[in-house]
Amino acid sequence: MVLMQMEQPDGSRQSFDRLLTKTHVAYALVQPQGKLNDLPAVLAIVKLLGGTEPQLQAIYDAKSRDLEKWPIAPTRVYQASRATFLGDERYQRAYMDFFSQELLQHSGRANSMALYHLMSGREPLIYGLFAHSGQPLATLSDALELQSPIMVVQSLTLASVYHDTALRDLLMEVQAVEPLSPTTHYQAPSSILQAIGHDGRFSNLVHQPGFKAGVRHVLTNKNTRDALIHYLRLLDISNPTTALQPLSQLSLTLLTATHKHGKPAFDYYLANLPTLVNSVRILLAEFPSGDHAALLLRGLWMMFVLTYITQMRPIVDISVQLTGALPKKETYANWDAIFAEFRNDPLTPDSKYVDSQFLRTLRSIYELERHGCCSVGDGVIAGYKLRWQWRRWAGLGNDGGQGEGLDVRL
Repeated sequence: MVLMQMEQPDGSRQSFDRLLTKTHVAYALVQPQGKLNDLPAVLAIVKLLGGTEPQLQAIYDAKSRDLEKWPIAPTRVYQASRATFLGDERYQRAYMDFFSQELLQHSGRANSMALYHLMSGREPLIYGLFAHSGQPLATLSDALELQSPIMVVQSLTLASVYHDTALRDLLMEVQAVEPLSPTTHYQAPSSILQAIGHDGRFSNLVHQPGFKAGVRHVLTNKNTRDALIHYLRLLDISNPTTALQPLSQLSLTLLTATHKHGKPAFDYYLANLPTLVNSVRILLAEFPSGDHAALLLRGLWMMFVLTYITQMRPIVDISVQLTGALPKKETYANWDAIFAEFRNDPLTPDSKYVDSQFLRTLRSIYELERHGCCSVGDGVIAGYKLRWQWRRWAGLGNDGGQGEGLDVRL
């Protein structure tokens, strides 16, 4: 197996910085109805994949056309009031200004500033990284890879305005419970999800896929909340490296082996999981060992379990992983072949590579394999399948109540 070397064309970094700055100044991070402005994300992914200056410009032109400007915040945010407006999207501009000033206070050391706000204060923002399907976490990992202070500010802003008290309380509750009893043993993540799949407490809990609404159903029902906490505690997170590898493997399986026979489909929220694993891998290099590293892993596992439940506990069937109308193996024998189409794509608005979720997922799979987080060859298989069979996302709750193409449980 050959892993490609990402090219870095001359001038692409300057183009990325220029377009990111232009976007950051002009357009709100949170668009109407709470929708994320994904232009910074897709610029970052294209840059990390060695995209060219014309590709970066094309992405900007395609994505910026319908974006709205920053709204005026009701008031400013100061150090003393940083925790006051968490979860309120109206304050996005105020938080952006606050963290920009904080960056100056830290003499431009963006990583130091991020760690300070993630781990300290009355409301450490580490809990906010997992809000909005983990978008603040993915943004922060992009920022660290690209050493982009602007994206660090954006990630902390998102962790603030998307802050979810219910997810924070869940993680704190899991942390606070007593250690496992001597008769209870840690289990592999795939075994835990298999048990959840057969747990009747989750039957008829959700009637259509969709992460945000589904999470509310899970957390407001005492029986399912108790079951959830039990399953969250069954994963051994004492060794970050050891814990990350099976989660990486499981993320690829859930993405590629949960659809019905003959009906390839990819769930939008399950596709988040390879990205979140890769993001945590990047953040673990920055975090001190101990409680905060453990919290990152526990939060990652929380996202696995909640996503699996809210997407209607799809049945895993490895036999469907390489079925369907796929090219011959020699056409996908390495990542260069998988990314060849992207490299020659002008990234017009109708290109699938303009879809930030698709492109980020494909790159995350590549990174997990490149860093040895999954079995050799499994990443290529997953990338090959996604590249050839993806048409649109399933699991968004707009397909008549069933997970379109997914083999779900009711």
